[in-house]
Amino acid sequence: MINTFKKELVVDYEVEKLFGYHERPGVLRRLTPPWVNAEVLREPDNLYAGSSAFIRLKKFGIKLNWEASHTEYDKNKFFKDIQIKGPFRFWQHSHCFKNISEHSSKLTDFVEYELPFSALLDIAAGGSVRKELERMFCYRHSVIKNDLSVIEKYDVPVKKILISGSSGVIGRELTTLLKMMGHKVYKLIRKKSNRTDEIVYEPYSGYISDSLEGFDIVIHLAGDPIGKGRWTDNKKKAIRESRINTTRFLVERIKQLENPPEVFFSASAIGYYGDKGETVADEECEKGTNFISDLCWDWEEEALKLKDTCRIVTGRFGVVLTLKGGALKEYYNFYRFGLGFKIDRGEQWVSWISLDDALYSVLECIFNKKIQGAVNIVSDLPVKQKDFAETLANFMKRPVPLKLPPSLVCGLFGQKGKEILLEGCKVTPSKLKEQKFSFFYNDLSSALLHLMGGKHDA
Repeated sequence: MINTFKKELVVDYEVEKLFGYHERPGVLRRLTPPWVNAEVLREPDNLYAGSSAFIRLKKFGIKLNWEASHTEYDKNKFFKDIQIKGPFRFWQHSHCFKNISEHSSKLTDFVEYELPFSALLDIAAGGSVRKELERMFCYRHSVIKNDLSVIEKYDVPVKKILISGSSGVIGRELTTLLKMMGHKVYKLIRKKSNRTDEIVYEPYSGYISDSLEGFDIVIHLAGDPIGKGRWTDNKKKAIRESRINTTRFLVERIKQLENPPEVFFSASAIGYYGDKGETVADEECEKGTNFISDLCWDWEEEALKLKDTCRIVTGRFGVVLTLKGGALKEYYNFYRFGLGFKIDRGEQWVSWISLDDALYSVLECIFNKKIQGAVNIVSDLPVKQKDFAETLANFMKRPVPLKLPPSLVCGLFGQKGKEILLEGCKVTPSKLKEQKFSFFYNDLSSALLHLMGGKHDA
């Protein structure tokens, strides 16, 4: 049996901009919900009939390939794609565009689909499939609407941009977004590559495969993951050297350029402040005394050696929320099995930010020439860990039966557990607020609604 699904989006932009958004490079990756375990292996070259996309899905440990092909195209009005190979017996997605007024337009997504073993699965799984489509298109439409606003705000000439750490969660998504905005993005990587958009470097030996001359913006996100593994002496050495040495390498190279970049954005973290209890930490707050605090200080000091060469921004990231990786994914994996938890009494502050708002914050930092120095990249509404736990449990319809005592946290995670889990800081994004930066998901509930597609059974 053929089922149908329809979802409409109205935006305050002319139809040319709404349709044009779908023609931007990387849009398929950008619109893939974070809870879908999917890898876009190939984007379509365009929306014309005959262009195709390949996606690898993973569900319950099983890999499925999805191939879709565009079959019809009428610029600013309509395009259609169908499944060639994939999990459905039949799938056809029509994207219809219509002007409503001079400055508003409407997108109608209309899906026709048939499940395999249709007679059986329509009864057993038909409702859950429709619910998943609703979640997916709510997410897609929110991203489209927000991205259109951001693209218009940062409508600047095409920039040549270099990004390190492009394989990380933030780096991957930022690379996609910048390419969608029309910028020329190059990746600074450690592994060998013959791609023309990748530059290979080895900071310890001083090797780099190409000159950094000609880049307008350098974004430095590289660093050994802090959250992975126990903090042994070797791990802490790797955490420090992967940040300090790479930053020093880039700073030294940039100093030698005839035409240095306009801005150098270097990542840092709110761990800079350490545990401040109930004190609100803005960018002028003194640093803490922890390992992470000392690391962030040294990391930022290396970047600031370029202050006489170009504009410097050190982005102090809070807990970036996404199901694509990081803290929220770790929480999710426990909560889905009913193992929700509070850490100690849950009184420590969690200064968080949704992934999309983190990306938009970076855009504000690199394109707004008034911003320089340290910038807190966090929501304006931090929460205590116990409230974070309860809010997430409410969205996942799961209990919070566990309380992790400090002795257990320290026993399991050592110094990392003490600094990251047992301590916290109430951080405010003062510099972003001074620039009237708008958060799309400023409170935790709205962020989880977007990131998880609403309340649902995990």
